[in-house]
Amino acid sequence: MAIDARYMVRVTTTESIHAHRIGDRIHNTALYKGQPIPFMKFGESLHNKTYHLPMLILLIKQRYVAFVVEEVKGDVTLSQEAVEVAQEKEYDPKNLIHGIYHTESGAVLILDIEQVFAPILNTKALRSGE
Repeated sequence: MAIDARYMVRVTTTESIHAHRIGDRIHNTALYKGQPIPFMKFGESLHNKTYHLPMLILLIKQRYVAFVVEEVKGDVTLSQEAVEVAQEKEYDPKNLIHGIYHTESGAVLILDIEQVFAPILNTKALRSGE
């Protein structure tokens, strides 16, 4: 998977993330500049404890959020022509995929990171500078 680097603020492996249960919901927060920010992780769910995992600190619509990842392999500059914009809504009903970039070893999904974080951005994310 890939995201647009224009949202990137920092890649970190030193910050901690906390998953804690309040009632029947898990609330996810990461610390950035000493302040809690919401985070998201695809794949396995996190349980009621503290983790130290690599994450991308992103600034989306003047709000900091964190995207937990397994690893960061680097960045690639792509021309607009290199990205096949996602058209197939049947396989992506939430519009989370912006497009696909084809490489020699396979396809890379490019996430629409604003859409991925829309539920968080609309509720509990902290504004930058607060």
